[in-house]
Amino acid sequence: MKLYFTLASLLLLSLSACDKLQNTKPTVQKEHKLSEETKTICLWEELSVRESPSAKSKYLTSIYLGEAVTSWGESVLDTNSQRERLYTKIRLTDGTEGWSQDDFLAVDATPGVILNDATIYKRPDLLTSTQTAFDRMDFVAIREEKGEWVKVKGKRKEDQWFTTGWVKSTNLSTDLTDISFAVLVNRALSENDKEVREEKIETILGNTDLKPAVFYQDFTGQVYEEVEEVETGDVGIGE
Repeated sequence: MKLYFTLASLLLLSLSACDKLQNTKPTVQKEHKLSEETKTICLWEELSVRESPSAKSKYLTSIYLGEAVTSWGESVLDTNSQRERLYTKIRLTDGTEGWSQDDFLAVDATPGVILNDATIYKRPDLLTSTQTAFDRMDFVAIREEKGEWVKVKGKRKEDQWFTTGWVKSTNLSTDLTDISFAVLVNRALSENDKEVREEKIETILGNTDLKPAVFYQDFTGQVYEEVEEVETGDVGIGE
């Protein structure tokens, strides 16, 4: 009888120990393996990079529209701010690591720029055209490709938020010089101060690294035509 009770006691102790082990959740630190790294594109003109995933965290630097960074799919929800925000961990090309708001990042995407005004479609089908279009030199992030169609995400100048849809691939360039030229020109044109705007445009046009851009000649000619019209009085400023 004693042997029976001893075996029963040992069995109960064993089951209790197993139950405790099952209820204990070990802390696992995720490793950042090279195979997990994903190209990520910034979709905002100037996006803050923070030391930790919080709006109140120390500011490290900024990334800019079209800039490519690396991410691993590691995201944390910041619940300490007035409004909850999802932050994603990224690494910049200079090795800086930090956290940026996920809403303004396109994970696993390729940068692109619109070559010609491009109608936006709901699906890769001409019958699904919308009343909207991306303008020439608009920056977009390419999310998916299907034959002659490309699914993109970008912010049109007249919109407050992003638009996602399908465009024909013939209306798109993925050349980094084309992209850089378009982004820099749009940034310069957004300047309210006329002198600052003209100075930035002059700097862009004087940058020999940007001369191969597909937009360069047309934009240069347009600028000179506008200057000549103003100087000769053919058109009033603001017209």
